[in-house]
Amino acid sequence: MFDQIKKLAMEKLGEKMLENVLSPSATNEAADEGASSIVSSITSMLGSGSLSQITELFTGSDDGMKDNGLFQDVISKFSGVLENKGMDANAAKSEAESVLPGIIGSLKEKFESPAEEDKGFDLSDLANMAGGAGGIGGLMDKAKGLFG
Repeated sequence: MFDQIKKLAMEKLGEKMLENVLSPSATNEAADEGASSIVSSITSMLGSGSLSQITELFTGSDDGMKDNGLFQDVISKFSGVLENKGMDANAAKSEAESVLPGIIGSLKEKFESPAEEDKGFDLSDLANMAGGAGGIGGLMDKAKGLFG
């Protein structure tokens, strides 16, 4: 599932970040690293037993999205990625706050979709990973290779 999350996030980040102060290659790198940071944030939340933060973000209303711990973690990590690619801190935070609600919305649509092609986006699978055999080590093994 993590590879599907990363792929969708990278695709949507690439679309949303078309016009910014970064070069096209830096924008592509930032989209890849930003997608990895979303997966990293999800696995960290699962590993710490914060499944509720994930389910709150990917189900129901968008009210309170900006107060969600997972959302705040993703904003922080993605802002850092953009700064490392050459954006000043204020522009990086603004860019992250501008594009990430749409990315989260796209992921949320996949998690809520009954369509057959979206069945890989399943919150119950995340819950099983968090509570199942292997714990955080098992999660990291499943996510390995997505953070590069």
